[in-house]
Amino acid sequence: MEVWLAAAIFLGTYVLIATELVHKTVAALAGGGADGRAARRGAA
Repeated sequence: MEVWLAAAIFLGTYVLIATELVHKTVAALAGGGADGRAARRGAA
């Protein structure tokens, strides 16, 4: 389940960057908060 969710988010972000609806920097900064700390704590 988590793999499919991660893939969907990745592909969605890729499409937004490719169509230039979201700038690369904004996408990178938004993804910086999703570093997996919550998953390591067991809160997934």
